Amino acid sequence: MTPAVSRHTLLAAAIAAAIPTAASALPADYTCVSSSGSATACEVANQNYDSVNVNSGSVLNGTSIGLDHANSTTATLNNNGTISGNSYGLNNVNNSTIGTLNNYGTISATGNFGTGLYVSFATLTTLNNSGTISGNQAMYLQPIGAMTINNSGNILGNSANSYAINAQNAGNNVTLNWSGGLIRGSMRGVAAINITGDVVYDTGYSYGNINLANAAKMTLEQDRVRHSGNLTLAPNAMLDLYLSSATPLAS
Repeated sequence: MTPAVSRHTLLAAAIAAAIPTAASALPADYTCVSSSGSATACEVANQNYDSVNVNSGSVLNGTSIGLDHANSTTATLNNNGTISGNSYGLNNVNNSTIGTLNNYGTISATGNFGTGLYVSFATLTTLNNSGTISGNQAMYLQPIGAMTINNSGNILGNSANSYAINAQNAGNNVTLNWSGGLIRGSMRGVAAINITGDVVYDTGYSYGNINLANAAKMTLEQDRVRHSGNLTLAPNAMLDLYLSSATPLAS
């Protein structure tokens, strides 16, 4: 006959084994699968993940939002596919946290007033972009805390006079480290723009403090650009301008 204490111990062990712990209830990683036609192609809501992944060849095409990240915490979000929506490509809101966003693919908004990457009252600590982020305004950034963008890809507003990065409400929390690629549209509210490679800036209006490192090169695509802020060139840095008959020259 099994003693009472032993029976109780075995019963407790059986119950503990049958009920998953909070840590095991959620997988460490989550993968968004291809989806189109719904309002939101992939939704991450009220969750905590080590990583969220959009694999190569996957297409998230929402009629409103490509990937909605709300009230959730994700250490690393990796995009190797396509995330698109009419209103927002990637939507990070409602006190959500993304530690690092690695974009190797495409994040885009297809609507006339859409935003490719939208961050509002949420945390995005680091964005590494070697792919393409695009929209009527490519990015709207109102992060909680500091945010660093490391860009070697393309950040594309719809035109030179739209917004590539709209960070006017970011409280000078956004820093851009730019090593390559094309940025089309204005960047406003970015605390520092640090250029270390060969880049192209297609804008009619330029704002902020732009710093070109040694041997860095920035090409301005428009023949007339208004800049408000500081422009600093280190030794051997280059600034290329396209001049036309519309460009005013000092007499």
